[in-house]
Amino acid sequence: MGGYQSEAKAINVMSMCITEFNDSRTYILLFQSYDVFREIEMRNVNEKTNTLIARFGIASLLVCLSAAVWQIWHIQSFFKNKKLI
Repeated sequence: MGGYQSEAKAINVMSMCITEFNDSRTYILLFQSYDVFREIEMRNVNEKTNTLIARFGIASLLVCLSAAVWQIWHIQSFFKNKKLI
């Protein structure tokens, strides 16, 4: 009779260990899915930021080129008015 009790106790301990491992596995899977969600969200934020930076760079270039063209035109008209050209 003592053998059956020790086997039942061992099976109970093993059942508790399996339950703990299953709970741990479930927690790990939930954590991984949350990490995947955060990764997707951060990728979207990075892509939007990169797009905005690219647009800002193009706009800055256009402003600089416009200022350069205006300065050249203004200097030419200034020298023409002063009759230096």
